[in-house]
Amino acid sequence: ANCANLRKVSLPTSIEYIGVNAFALSPKIEEILIPSDSKLRYIEKEAFNTGGTMTSLFIPATTELAKDAFKGLRVKELHIRLATPPTLNPDSEVNHGGSVLYVPVGSKEKYASATYFKDFGKIVEE
Repeated sequence: ANCANLRKVSLPTSIEYIGVNAFALSPKIEEILIPSDSKLRYIEKEAFNTGGTMTSLFIPATTELAKDAFKGLRVKELHIRLATPPTLNPDSEVNHGGSVLYVPVGSKEKYASATYFKDFGKIVEE
């Protein structure tokens, strides 16, 4: 958190936990790379509330999210590998109408009706 000039973060495959406000107040972050084979198990509240807009964020299928994990998240593309949408609180502070949500094949309808995710401008199966 509070990294004024940080632009790109590459997390190791071995990371299992991202804490509360981990990347908060780091508005120049464009990308946080989480490997597809990551062992990431849990993301705490407001972990990606950088204050800026990220280009892309990938969430592996092994990950559980706190109800406010994405609060404050501004991202152009969110790739989430969870077949069932996690239960998240709505985020009235961020407009996701211009963002694209990428979800697993067969889960588009579930995400289109799920709180938080239904506010994305476009939902694409991949």
